[in-house]
Amino acid sequence: HVYLNGEMLSEDYLDPSVTTDDYMETTVSEGCVFLLGDNRAVSIDSRAFGEVPMDTILGEAKLRLFYKPTLF
Repeated sequence: HVYLNGEMLSEDYLDPSVTTDDYMETTVSEGCVFLLGDNRAVSIDSRAFGEVPMDTILGEAKLRLFYKPTLF
């Protein structure tokens, strides 16, 4: 689970089976973000490389595509 200021975030975009075994507590510096991948078990994200300064982020997502397996 991810907590922000002591409140657990609702992450409905994650598959309910997603779990991670590592635990860390961190304070994110002003002007920075902490990035987490949605495939938590194998994502290389801020848990590995730390917070990212906002002024180094060059773009934003305009479209997100979601893979949904065929039900047949």
